[in-house]
Amino acid sequence: MHISTLLPMLAGTPVMSILLYATAYDGTVSAMSLTDGGNGNYSFEKNSSLTACGSSPSWLTYTPDLLYCSDEGSPGSLSTFTFDSAGKLTEAAKVSTTGGDVSNALYGDGKYIAIAHYGFGEISTFTLPIDNNSQALQKLDYPLAQPGPDPSRQDKSYPHQVITDPTGKYIVSPDLGADLVRVFEIDASNGNLTKLDDIKVAPGSGPRHVAFYQATNDSTYMYLTSELASTLTGFQVTYPVGKPPTFTQFIDPFSTTPKNANTESEFIAEVRVSGNTLTVSNRNDSSFGTGKDSLAVYTIGGNGKLANMNAYSSDGSFPRTFEINKKGDLVVIGNQNSNSCVVYERDVQTGHFTTEIASVVLSGQVSSVIFAE
Repeated sequence: MHISTLLPMLAGTPVMSILLYATAYDGTVSAMSLTDGGNGNYSFEKNSSLTACGSSPSWLTYTPDLLYCSDEGSPGSLSTFTFDSAGKLTEAAKVSTTGGDVSNALYGDGKYIAIAHYGFGEISTFTLPIDNNSQALQKLDYPLAQPGPDPSRQDKSYPHQVITDPTGKYIVSPDLGADLVRVFEIDASNGNLTKLDDIKVAPGSGPRHVAFYQATNDSTYMYLTSELASTLTGFQVTYPVGKPPTFTQFIDPFSTTPKNANTESEFIAEVRVSGNTLTVSNRNDSSFGTGKDSLAVYTIGGNGKLANMNAYSSDGSFPRTFEINKKGDLVVIGNQNSNSCVVYERDVQTGHFTTEIASVVLSGQVSSVIFAE
């Protein structure tokens, strides 16, 4: 994590500042500092903001050298930024993309990047580093033969995420429009993706995001949020020698909203695994009052099963995005409709949110937020 030591000193203890980045749908990318002044006193401030990364910045990926930003506009774009010690960004390169870019992921030891193009039925890849003249390495298109059960949301393919599996040999992409999770094998020699068998999910469920968990017995599990059905589903992943991975459903789809939630227009969103805990965000469920939605935290057992659900307020509306830091003691929540980023302290072992320590309001709807680590 990017941490700096600031002066003055408080009672001889350095003031520690953690850097975060966020995008907003008003076309801005912001650097923020979370500062621990000691004795439980935190401040959370926007250091700088840059109008960049297209009309609708939507997803960030951080490396120690560059920040990658995808633009959900039409056409879209992929931008890279350098940054100084305070996180101030300078655009290094920008290339045009198909559009609808809602997720990106580095793969092949950071030599390549994959992008999910929501509403365009496409996964594209680029060789890194990019410059202003870079062209896509691949454009993999998947038109629908016919609309899905929800024609208003499933009239075409809507890939919503790209993510590597724990081995780094495969990329997985949930497609909200096709009710499929697409699986690709990575050719390590050239970065090309080869499509494998799809994972079929419940018709009309609208898969959105996945997260992986590796148990201490080396078993692997994948958890899927489905936006249209607003459910979470679990799959056991096995890796037969010399064959593609298999995905076997072992947790049936279930709702992650608290009992008092508004389920009429609630949409599950992000899912993250940290340690032996799983966290999901529930948008528009108003579980903690009007305009205050929820995040649900579960313990993951050695068999991949989920237990001990606890719900916490997002302290804002429509928690589209959140991230847990690598240490596991902080979580930052991006509330899209409140334009806010909210930080909680978190128990590393249980995943429970302990104290809301700070928040900051941005200039537009928050689309992504990450720790600089």
